[in-house]
Amino acid sequence: MRKLFLSMLMMLAFSSVAFAYSPENEADARKAIDAIKEIRYNVEAGVNLVNYNTVVSKAGVEYRRYADKYPDGSPDTYPSSSLKDMLNPYVRAGEIWHNAVYEDPRYYGINKAFTTEKMATLFSEYPVLKTRLKTYPDAAGTQVYWYEDIIRALWAMAAEQEKILNIKPKNPEQPQ
Repeated sequence: MRKLFLSMLMMLAFSSVAFAYSPENEADARKAIDAIKEIRYNVEAGVNLVNYNTVVSKAGVEYRRYADKYPDGSPDTYPSSSLKDMLNPYVRAGEIWHNAVYEDPRYYGINKAFTTEKMATLFSEYPVLKTRLKTYPDAAGTQVYWYEDIIRALWAMAAEQEKILNIKPKNPEQPQ
């Protein structure tokens, strides 16, 4: 009886591993990944601000669908947090770009420069930006960051995150 119980337990354990992969999980992850990658493709092609916001919005919708369906990520593909790490720099870049274009120039300055105080939140989210951004003196001698440099650095971080994740949904039937 004991052997039978152990045998059944082993079969159950191995069968759940063998059948855990689901094409639906992979398809859901692929939709979110492809939507996020679409942002990079548009950036590389020279997208304008209006179209950029549209592409980022569409990627955000696909990410939310994935995150709602797999709150902790799909065990067969990627954790939701990994996809969020890839999407968020694009979102922040869009916010900065939008503010630099549409906000009152007296607030941001004629050259669309950001002071260290204005960068505090962004630096807390992405500490590596401190090492990637160059400061420039403004007319008053204050060291500032140009919004174009900030956006490019965020885009580069998103592309690096994509490479770090080696974005290919995991299929246990294919060798890694």
